[in-house]
Amino acid sequence: MKENELTGRKNIKICLYVGDFKLQKASGMGKSISHQKEALRLNNINYTTNPSDQDYQILQVNSQFPKDLIVINRAKKQGKKIIIYSHVTSEDFRETFFFSNLLSPIIRIWLNYFYSKADLLICPTTYTKSLIENYPRLKNKPIRVVSNGVDVNKWINNKMLGDKFKKDYNLKKHVVLSIGLVFPRKGIIDFIRVARDVPKAHFLWVGQYLKNMVKSKGITNELKNKPENFMFTGFIDNLIEAYSAGDIFFFPSYEENEGIVVLEAAAMSKAIIVRDIPVFRSYLKDGVNCLMAKDNEEFAKKINLLLNDSKLRKKISYNARKVASIKSLEKIGKELKNIYIDLVNL
Repeated sequence: MKENELTGRKNIKICLYVGDFKLQKASGMGKSISHQKEALRLNNINYTTNPSDQDYQILQVNSQFPKDLIVINRAKKQGKKIIIYSHVTSEDFRETFFFSNLLSPIIRIWLNYFYSKADLLICPTTYTKSLIENYPRLKNKPIRVVSNGVDVNKWINNKMLGDKFKKDYNLKKHVVLSIGLVFPRKGIIDFIRVARDVPKAHFLWVGQYLKNMVKSKGITNELKNKPENFMFTGFIDNLIEAYSAGDIFFFPSYEENEGIVVLEAAAMSKAIIVRDIPVFRSYLKDGVNCLMAKDNEEFAKKINLLLNDSKLRKKISYNARKVASIKSLEKIGKELKNIYIDLVNL
């Protein structure tokens, strides 16, 4: 390798391995891959998505399937450095698909082995790093914390689109919004129950519900007995319309590694309410750029507080946008560039 490839910045090339992207596209992992592409583009970092190319120095892997291990081992034999994003933990695998709780210990064993193949692991938050560090094979593994980031140039509140969305769904009250795949872990059951306790607002959950894969009696029962002010939209194409229509972004998830939708809501200058869990405490501050709550009673109180106090709502919204700006894709790309240079120089 030429000296300027080791010390310079122009000739480093990344293989951004996307695996079965179609399967991941609607998930947070799929969004993260798209973010990585844009972050590299914004920083003029040369990359390919084809692991058969030979002229790259670093293989960057996002998925954790067995066949991905073949790609990693081949790249290792070719002398490539390996970066693996730790999008998945055994903790956030629980309360998702059918049998996920039973499979969680097996997933932990697999991730412990899979992640050990990396020369460097990237975690989206210090919280995820604290989990990964406790996996037996990863105690001494180099780990860097880099946010999944958010496209602050894309996620901008648009009143006209918001009004259109409200008209399409006949929303005449304040709108409390959540976005995500419908899993028990995401807090959908609590979202519906809180809606029942706050009848003055419309509660909308936007996201795909994979009934045959989730099979949750709790979700099924809540949807059968849902209050009149709750609406489940299913998947929609234009999320900017939905975000723009929301007055409050309410995300009662029990476990996340970062929560990309929270970053999107922050970029959209939404007043955010999240569950008081370690991951959100790692980058949000209660009463400054969000409100946090521990249970449904607190959620209802804090939603009512924001609905009744427009000044507080504006303050939280304004500060939320600041959080998103810190995690812009351009800044994330700069962090990645420095990581690449350090890794290639090892």
